[in-house]
Amino acid sequence: MSPKSDEEPLMQQPAQQGPTVAILHDSPDARVVLFTFRPGDRIPLHRTPSSVTLRVLRGRGVVTRVGGQSAIWEGTKLAVEPHEAYSLRADREPLTILATITPSPRRR
Repeated sequence: MSPKSDEEPLMQQPAQQGPTVAILHDSPDARVVLFTFRPGDRIPLHRTPSSVTLRVLRGRGVVTRVGGQSAIWEGTKLAVEPHEAYSLRADREPLTILATITPSPRRR
């Protein structure tokens, strides 16, 4: 699944399979989302007007930001500032990420 319509795609990427998305909580103040990636799944480079915190629960992958790429693995925590461009990709194994988005994009 690619980013929601309230997020701004930055560039077109080849058609890829996206992660499974489960919204665990959604209120005006915060949305909590569980992303489950299969190997090779990705969320293309995008930005959102909200702050995003990410916690890798399982697996390995890559996060891409303006400054370059970084490996992520179980236990990795990341903070994404509002309007910061980023993308996520699973490596050769499944990847599970818990995201907290504040405020919820539905509030925008």
